[in-house]
Amino acid sequence: MKEEKQVLELEFDSYQVEESRPETPFILGVYGTLKKNHGAHGFITRNNGIELGIGKFKNLQMYDLGGFPCVSEGNNVVEMELYELPAQSITRFDSYEGVPSLYNRVKAGEISGKPVYFYMFARKVDEKYAPKVNKWRE
Repeated sequence: MKEEKQVLELEFDSYQVEESRPETPFILGVYGTLKKNHGAHGFITRNNGIELGIGKFKNLQMYDLGGFPCVSEGNNVVEMELYELPAQSITRFDSYEGVPSLYNRVKAGEISGKPVYFYMFARKVDEKYAPKVNKWRE
C-alpha cells in the first residue's frame, strides 16, 4: 500500500533572501538533486533530515539547467519535498547550493514556528538554454 504524503499549500506574496542562520530546526523545500532517488539525497539523510511531505510553492518557475534545475519567480506552482533539518546544518546546505553566487536561500514563511526555506537561482535565466519544466527528472 502506497503511503500518502501530506501536501502543504504554501503561497508567496514576495520572496525574502535570508542570510541569517536559524537558531532552531528549519524546513527545507527541495526540488532537484536533493530529492529522494536523486544523486545528492544522501546529503539530506546524513544531516538527519526528517521527511514531512510535499509543499506546493506558488508564483515560481522551474528551469532545467542540464545537470540540475533551478527556480525563479514566475506564474507556476513548483512541488518540493519538505524536510525538517537541524539548525547547524544550514551552512552545509548553503555551501552545497553555492550561496550566494549560484543560489540564494529564500524564506517562504513558517510552519509550526519553523522557518521554511528553499533555494532560488541567483542569476537571470536565459530561456534559450534552460527550458521551462514543471518537474525535474522524476
